Amino acid sequence: MLELYHYDHSTAAQKIRIALAEKRLDWVSHHLDTSVAKREHFSPEYLKINPRGIVPTLVHDGKVIRESQVILEYLDDAFPEAPLRPASAFDKATMRLWTKLIDEGLHVNSRVVGMCIVVRHAKTAAGPEELKKYLNEMPEIVRKENDRINIELGLDSPLLPRAIGHFKAVFEDMNEALAGSTWLAGGVFSLADISLGDAHLREFWGGSGVVKFSTDGPELKGEDGWSAVISRTSIGERLLKDATLSGRLSVIDVNPHVIIE
Repeated sequence: MLELYHYDHSTAAQKIRIALAEKRLDWVSHHLDTSVAKREHFSPEYLKINPRGIVPTLVHDGKVIRESQVILEYLDDAFPEAPLRPASAFDKATMRLWTKLIDEGLHVNSRVVGMCIVVRHAKTAAGPEELKKYLNEMPEIVRKENDRINIELGLDSPLLPRAIGHFKAVFEDMNEALAGSTWLAGGVFSLADISLGDAHLREFWGGSGVVKFSTDGPELKGEDGWSAVISRTSIGERLLKDATLSGRLSVIDVNPHVIIE
Protein backbone atom coordinates (compact mmCIF):
# COMPACT_ATOMS: atom_id res chain seq x y z
CA MET A 1 0.00 0.00 0.00
CA LEU A 2 1.17 3.49 -0.86
CA GLU A 3 0.40 6.31 1.56
CA LEU A 4 1.28 9.94 0.91
CA TYR A 5 1.49 12.58 3.61
CA HIS A 6 1.13 15.84 1.77
CA TYR A 7 -0.27 19.35 1.53
CA ASP A 8 -2.15 20.42 -1.57
CA HIS A 9 -0.15 23.59 -2.37
CA SER A 10 3.30 22.18 -1.63
CA THR A 11 5.41 22.06 -4.80
CA ALA A 12 7.34 19.12 -3.37
CA ALA A 13 4.11 17.17 -2.82
CA GLN A 14 2.64 18.20 -6.16
CA LYS A 15 5.52 16.51 -7.97
CA ILE A 16 4.77 13.24 -6.23
CA ARG A 17 1.08 13.39 -7.07
CA ILE A 18 1.95 14.01 -10.72
CA ALA A 19 4.25 10.97 -10.76
CA LEU A 20 1.60 8.82 -9.08
CA ALA A 21 -0.93 9.95 -11.68
CA GLU A 22 1.48 9.21 -14.54
CA LYS A 23 1.95 5.67 -13.22
CA ARG A 24 -1.75 5.25 -12.39
CA LEU A 25 -0.92 4.01 -8.92
CA ASP A 26 -3.49 3.72 -6.14
CA TRP A 27 -2.56 5.65 -3.03
CA VAL A 28 -4.01 6.70 0.30
CA SER A 29 -4.01 10.43 1.02
CA HIS A 30 -3.04 11.85 4.41
CA HIS A 31 -3.57 15.55 3.86
CA LEU A 32 -1.89 17.65 6.53
CA ASP A 33 -3.17 21.06 7.57
CA THR A 34 0.03 23.09 7.60
CA SER A 35 -1.65 26.33 8.60
CA VAL A 36 -0.27 28.45 11.42
CA ALA A 37 -3.21 27.49 13.63
CA LYS A 38 -3.20 23.71 13.02
CA ARG A 39 0.49 22.91 12.37
CA GLU A 40 -0.21 19.22 11.77
CA HIS A 41 3.20 18.78 10.13
CA PHE A 42 4.81 19.66 13.47
CA SER A 43 2.79 17.12 15.45
CA PRO A 44 4.75 14.50 17.45
CA GLU A 45 3.12 11.76 15.37
CA TYR A 46 4.27 13.22 12.06
CA LEU A 47 7.73 14.15 13.31
CA LYS A 48 8.28 10.47 14.06
CA ILE A 49 8.20 9.70 10.35
CA ASN A 50 9.62 13.02 9.13
CA PRO A 51 11.82 14.76 11.73
CA ARG A 52 12.17 17.81 9.47
CA GLY A 53 8.44 18.49 9.73
CA ILE A 54 8.00 18.96 5.99
CA VAL A 55 5.97 17.29 3.25
CA PRO A 56 5.84 15.02 1.39
CA THR A 57 6.48 11.69 3.07
CA LEU A 58 5.73 8.44 1.26
CA VAL A 59 5.03 5.23 3.18
CA HIS A 60 5.17 2.06 1.09
CA ASP A 61 4.08 -1.09 2.90
CA GLY A 62 5.26 0.39 6.18
CA LYS A 63 8.60 1.66 4.83
CA VAL A 64 9.13 5.44 5.06
CA ILE A 65 10.67 7.39 2.16
CA ARG A 66 11.38 11.10 2.59
CA GLU A 67 12.52 13.99 0.35
CA SER A 68 10.61 14.63 -2.85
CA GLN A 69 13.40 13.96 -5.36
CA VAL A 70 14.28 10.72 -3.57
CA ILE A 71 10.61 9.72 -3.58
CA LEU A 72 10.36 10.32 -7.34
CA GLU A 73 13.33 8.05 -8.02
CA TYR A 74 11.97 5.47 -5.58
CA LEU A 75 8.63 5.34 -7.35
CA ASP A 76 10.32 4.75 -10.68
CA ASP A 77 12.45 1.96 -9.18
CA ALA A 78 9.59 0.31 -7.29
CA PHE A 79 7.08 0.64 -10.14
CA PRO A 80 9.05 0.50 -13.42
CA GLU A 81 5.95 0.36 -15.58
CA ALA A 82 5.36 3.66 -17.39
CA PRO A 83 8.97 4.72 -16.70
CA LEU A 84 9.74 8.33 -15.85
CA ARG A 85 13.46 8.17 -16.65
CA PRO A 86 15.10 7.99 -20.08
CA ALA A 87 16.57 4.67 -21.22
CA SER A 88 20.22 5.56 -21.84
CA ALA A 89 22.79 6.30 -19.14
CA PHE A 90 23.65 9.64 -20.78
CA ASP A 91 20.04 10.77 -20.91
CA LYS A 92 19.55 9.72 -17.27
CA ALA A 93 22.56 11.86 -16.37
CA THR A 94 21.06 14.79 -18.28
CA MET A 95 17.79 14.31 -16.43
CA ARG A 96 19.57 14.32 -13.06
CA LEU A 97 21.45 17.51 -13.92
CA TRP A 98 18.01 19.11 -14.14
CA THR A 99 16.47 17.47 -11.08
CA LYS A 100 19.44 18.26 -8.84
CA LEU A 101 18.68 21.96 -9.35
CA ILE A 102 15.68 21.52 -7.07
CA ASP A 103 17.83 20.55 -4.09
CA GLU A 104 20.55 23.05 -5.01
CA GLY A 105 18.38 26.04 -4.26
CA LEU A 106 15.36 26.12 -6.53
CA HIS A 107 13.02 24.69 -3.92
CA VAL A 108 14.29 27.06 -1.22
CA ASN A 109 13.92 29.99 -3.59
CA SER A 110 10.42 28.85 -4.50
CA ARG A 111 9.50 29.14 -0.84
CA VAL A 112 11.09 32.58 -0.65
CA VAL A 113 9.07 33.87 -3.61
CA GLY A 114 5.82 32.32 -2.39
CA MET A 115 6.27 33.54 1.17
CA CYS A 116 7.18 37.11 0.21
CA ILE A 117 4.37 37.58 -2.28
CA VAL A 118 1.45 35.46 -1.09
CA VAL A 119 1.86 33.14 1.88
CA ARG A 120 2.95 35.77 4.41
CA HIS A 121 -0.57 37.24 4.39
CA ALA A 122 -2.10 33.92 5.47
CA LYS A 123 0.59 33.47 8.12
CA THR A 124 0.14 36.92 9.68
CA ALA A 125 -3.66 36.63 9.58
CA ALA A 126 -3.44 34.00 12.32
CA GLY A 127 -2.19 36.64 14.77
CA PRO A 128 1.20 37.31 16.38
CA GLU A 129 0.91 34.69 19.14
CA GLU A 130 0.00 31.83 16.79
CA LEU A 131 2.70 32.92 14.34
CA LYS A 132 5.27 32.89 17.14
CA LYS A 133 4.24 29.34 18.08
CA TYR A 134 4.45 28.29 14.43
CA LEU A 135 7.98 29.60 14.01
CA ASN A 136 9.15 28.29 17.38
CA GLU A 137 7.92 24.78 16.58
CA MET A 138 9.58 24.68 13.16
CA PRO A 139 12.43 22.13 13.42
CA GLU A 140 14.70 23.60 10.71
CA ILE A 141 16.75 26.63 11.80
CA VAL A 142 17.51 28.07 8.34
CA ARG A 143 13.94 27.57 7.13
CA LYS A 144 12.66 29.23 10.30
CA GLU A 145 14.92 32.28 9.95
CA ASN A 146 14.17 32.65 6.25
CA ASP A 147 10.43 32.53 6.95
CA ARG A 148 10.78 35.05 9.76
CA ILE A 149 12.52 37.52 7.44
CA ASN A 150 10.17 36.96 4.50
CA ILE A 151 6.98 37.14 6.57
CA GLU A 152 8.10 40.38 8.19
CA LEU A 153 9.50 42.16 5.13
CA GLY A 154 7.58 40.69 2.20
CA LEU A 155 8.60 42.36 -1.06
CA ASP A 156 11.36 44.18 0.79
CA SER A 157 13.01 40.95 1.88
CA PRO A 158 16.71 40.89 1.00
CA LEU A 159 16.26 37.22 -0.01
CA LEU A 160 13.73 37.94 -2.77
CA PRO A 161 15.91 39.45 -5.56
CA ARG A 162 18.36 36.56 -5.49
CA ALA A 163 15.50 34.04 -5.51
CA ILE A 164 13.91 35.63 -8.58
CA GLY A 165 17.32 35.87 -10.24
CA HIS A 166 17.83 32.15 -9.73
CA PHE A 167 14.52 31.38 -11.44
CA LYS A 168 15.43 33.64 -14.34
CA ALA A 169 18.69 31.80 -14.92
CA VAL A 170 17.06 28.37 -14.72
CA PHE A 171 14.23 29.36 -17.07
CA GLU A 172 16.74 30.70 -19.59
CA ASP A 173 18.48 27.31 -19.54
CA MET A 174 15.12 25.56 -19.93
CA ASN A 175 14.28 27.77 -22.90
CA GLU A 176 17.51 26.72 -24.58
CA ALA A 177 16.88 23.03 -23.94
CA LEU A 178 13.25 23.14 -25.08
CA ALA A 179 14.10 25.04 -28.27
CA GLY A 180 15.34 21.83 -29.82
CA SER A 181 13.40 19.16 -27.95
CA THR A 182 9.91 18.39 -26.73
CA TRP A 183 11.25 17.31 -23.32
CA LEU A 184 14.17 18.31 -21.12
CA ALA A 185 16.05 14.99 -21.24
CA GLY A 186 16.34 12.20 -23.76
CA GLY A 187 13.33 13.09 -25.89
CA VAL A 188 10.88 11.57 -23.37
CA PHE A 189 8.74 12.95 -20.56
CA SER A 190 10.74 12.36 -17.39
CA LEU A 191 11.30 13.33 -13.77
CA ALA A 192 13.08 16.41 -15.10
CA ASP A 193 9.88 17.70 -16.68
CA ILE A 194 7.88 16.90 -13.54
CA SER A 195 10.37 18.59 -11.23
CA LEU A 196 11.14 21.70 -13.26
CA GLY A 197 7.63 21.94 -14.67
CA ASP A 198 6.12 22.04 -11.21
CA ALA A 199 8.52 24.79 -10.12
CA HIS A 200 7.46 26.83 -13.14
CA LEU A 201 3.75 26.21 -12.62
CA ARG A 202 3.93 27.19 -8.96
CA GLU A 203 5.81 30.45 -9.28
CA PHE A 204 5.10 31.96 -12.65
CA TRP A 205 2.23 30.21 -14.44
CA GLY A 206 -0.24 32.55 -16.10
CA GLY A 207 -3.31 32.00 -18.18
CA SER A 208 -1.42 32.89 -21.35
CA GLY A 209 1.19 30.22 -20.76
CA VAL A 210 3.93 32.85 -20.90
CA VAL A 211 6.36 33.70 -18.11
CA LYS A 212 7.26 37.37 -17.78
CA PHE A 213 9.60 38.61 -15.04
CA SER A 214 9.83 42.13 -16.42
CA THR A 215 9.65 43.93 -19.72
CA ASP A 216 13.11 42.65 -20.61
CA GLY A 217 13.01 39.36 -18.70
CA PRO A 218 12.97 35.83 -20.13
CA GLU A 219 9.81 34.20 -21.36
CA LEU A 220 9.27 30.47 -21.07
CA LYS A 221 6.83 29.42 -23.75
CA GLY A 222 8.31 26.63 -25.88
CA GLU A 223 5.61 26.18 -28.51
CA ASP A 224 6.29 22.47 -28.75
CA GLY A 225 8.26 21.64 -25.62
CA TRP A 226 6.62 23.65 -22.89
CA SER A 227 3.06 23.29 -24.14
CA ALA A 228 3.64 19.53 -24.19
CA VAL A 229 4.54 19.61 -20.49
CA ILE A 230 1.48 21.67 -19.61
CA SER A 231 -0.85 19.44 -21.61
CA ARG A 232 0.03 16.25 -19.70
CA THR A 233 -3.14 14.81 -18.17
CA SER A 234 -1.42 14.30 -14.82
CA ILE A 235 -0.43 17.97 -14.63
CA GLY A 236 -3.84 19.09 -15.80
CA GLU A 237 -5.43 17.15 -12.97
CA ARG A 238 -3.09 18.78 -10.48
CA LEU A 239 -3.74 22.25 -11.83
CA LEU A 240 -7.51 21.87 -11.74
CA LYS A 241 -8.17 19.76 -8.66
CA ASP A 242 -5.52 19.22 -6.01
CA ALA A 243 -6.05 16.39 -3.57
CA THR A 244 -7.22 18.00 -0.34
CA LEU A 245 -9.48 17.47 2.63
CA SER A 246 -10.54 21.11 2.59
CA GLY A 247 -13.50 22.62 0.79
CA ARG A 248 -11.50 22.95 -2.43
CA LEU A 249 -12.17 20.60 -5.33
CA SER A 250 -10.39 17.26 -5.05
CA VAL A 251 -8.39 15.30 -7.58
CA ILE A 252 -10.46 12.29 -6.49
CA ASP A 253 -13.19 13.61 -8.81
CA VAL A 254 -11.04 13.03 -11.90
CA ASN A 255 -8.45 10.47 -10.73
CA PRO A 256 -9.77 7.12 -9.46
CA HIS A 257 -6.35 6.15 -8.09
CA VAL A 258 -6.37 8.40 -5.03
CA ILE A 259 -8.13 7.39 -1.83
CA ILE A 260 -8.97 10.26 0.50
CA GLU A 261 -9.07 9.17 4.14
